[in-house]
Amino acid sequence: MIAVHLRGGLGNQMFQYALYLAFKAAGKKAGIDISHYKNSTNTSYELQRIFGVQAPIVGPAKKIFLKAGWQALRPFYKLPFAETDDMFGRYNNKILRLNFAYLKGYWQCEQYFLQIAGAVRQCYNFPEFQDEANINILNSISNCNAVSLHVRRGDYLKDGRNDALDAAYYNRAVEYFETKLHKPVFYIFSDDAAWAATNIKATHAHYINWNTGAASYQDMQLMSRCKHHIIANSSFSWWGAWLNTNPEKIVVAPAQWLHWMDSTRDIIPAAWVTL
Repeated sequence: MIAVHLRGGLGNQMFQYALYLAFKAAGKKAGIDISHYKNSTNTSYELQRIFGVQAPIVGPAKKIFLKAGWQALRPFYKLPFAETDDMFGRYNNKILRLNFAYLKGYWQCEQYFLQIAGAVRQCYNFPEFQDEANINILNSISNCNAVSLHVRRGDYLKDGRNDALDAAYYNRAVEYFETKLHKPVFYIFSDDAAWAATNIKATHAHYINWNTGAASYQDMQLMSRCKHHIIANSSFSWWGAWLNTNPEKIVVAPAQWLHWMDSTRDIIPAAWVTL
């Protein structure tokens, strides 16, 4: 059996669960370990609440057995117990060959689930909007050359992380779309709307700042309905762009994902543009 350990916010959970789906599609016995959220104070397990997913939950006894077994087996596969910094964002073709493992990591790479992309999109099917504000903005998005733009600052500025993208990246991306599209309209999603409004030079822009708390996922839902995307170095807006099924979509991503990485590694799909 294979257990995929889930941790982090919604975007990270979606990557980890997509890996579980890949194992399941390959006919392998797999489950998910959500014990991390029992004691977490800043994140919660959201996939069942939002998408109604049903997956075998690995309980405490089976978790102990799988962790012990994987600790013994992993040297033969030349894999660590947990995804290391040098593995982060890199596709490892050994992973999908496994039949017994306890996998702790983020697995931020579409190659792990590209063969079942349709099933993943079907799984991540959002509930319909019920509130007037989101229904109105969705109608607006549907009737123009809508470009989602995600700014993540908040936790990226804490504890010396230094992972927040600068205004230069966003303004280069805005200029890029203004040369590529006819009358683009930018839908800006941010945890720091004041910074975005001051620093991003977009002529036609709407700011979405009402989806908070348990409703935060609705920002990703709106992003996925835009025609094109400017993503942050965030799994949240990565999924907002990836779930968009527009065959002509243009996605702009940062060329350096996190400050300690020298590139985006395998995180960004080949068809996306990096700036």
